[in-house]
Amino acid sequence: MKSRSNQWGRLPGGSWGIVGLIVAALALWMLTGAFSSKKPEAAEVVAANKANEKFHVMVREQIAEPVRRAVTINGNTMPDQIVNLSAQVEGQVVAIGARKGTRVKQGDLIAKLDSRDLEQHRAREAATLKQRELEYQGAQKLAASSYITPTELAAKLAALESARSELKDTEFQIAHLQIHAPIAGIVEEQQVEIGDYARVGSPIVRLIVNDPLRLSGGVNEQDVRQIKVGDAATAELAGGDQLAGAVRFVSAMADEKTRTFTVEVAVANPEGKIPAGLSARVLIPVDQVSAHRIPASLLSLADNGDVGVKFVGDGDKVVFTRAHIVRADGDAVWVSGLPERIRLITRGQGFVNAGEPVVVETEGAPQKTEQAAGTAS
Repeated sequence: MKSRSNQWGRLPGGSWGIVGLIVAALALWMLTGAFSSKKPEAAEVVAANKANEKFHVMVREQIAEPVRRAVTINGNTMPDQIVNLSAQVEGQVVAIGARKGTRVKQGDLIAKLDSRDLEQHRAREAATLKQRELEYQGAQKLAASSYITPTELAAKLAALESARSELKDTEFQIAHLQIHAPIAGIVEEQQVEIGDYARVGSPIVRLIVNDPLRLSGGVNEQDVRQIKVGDAATAELAGGDQLAGAVRFVSAMADEKTRTFTVEVAVANPEGKIPAGLSARVLIPVDQVSAHRIPASLLSLADNGDVGVKFVGDGDKVVFTRAHIVRADGDAVWVSGLPERIRLITRGQGFVNAGEPVVVETEGAPQKTEQAAGTAS
């Protein structure tokens, strides 16, 4: 019989292999723990290095310039006058003097109505009037000699006035059988044809005057105080045409719904070449401000919705300033509210925030903006 000590002192060969695996596993776990304890330190170092890195931006140095600020009104071109001609007497249309689309002068024939027997009426009424005048003259002499009473004299006067009124009415009808243009303009609409019967008030034609053209729109209470009748204005049409004009009317009371004041501008339209109804933008120069010309693509939007510009300030830190758009100039805008001299971020502005330090690369020496204020269109 073997002793107990010999039983525990010896292990089969397979058991020693198991023990070796356990010892190796323990050693690997300890080494792994050692390495893993160093990883947080390495991550912190990398993060710290990244935090110390500065983003590179490209800037352009520019100086503000005086710019004429303009109030903008968006609207449509409208005729200066619209006149609806109607028949003032009854009658059948026997002639058309000016058809739709015709340009007429003041006094030109538009349409003619049948005279019927009005000429005969006028001749008869003229004779009756002459008779009533003679009767009244004779009655006056008799009344002076007390041969007739004042009542009889008054009756003769009433008959005279009635004859005079009848003749005047007939002459009015004859005079208005021919309908003439009260102003020079264009026949925009024609509502009658030969053979139609026109009654009093029946529409005949619509005339429009489109030289000058009118443009009107609402202006806020801050801008309306700087606009007065006679101020120069320009209108830019959708097709690119530009028309010169002047302010003709400034409302003295704000609209109850929009709280804006109506401003009307008249622009020259020689020979009526520009039709009414086109979209237009009116510019009314008001005051002069100091502004920078900024490409529209470089405008930034803050979290609160403010539109502004990013530039590099003191200490090479990004600055965001709310900008007030003075006027548009092609694909750029003139903005006020910025310092007189700035280093405008032209590249990389979308990757940096206000207050962030950056590495600055300058495009070139300080330069003036591309276009002077006085010549900006």
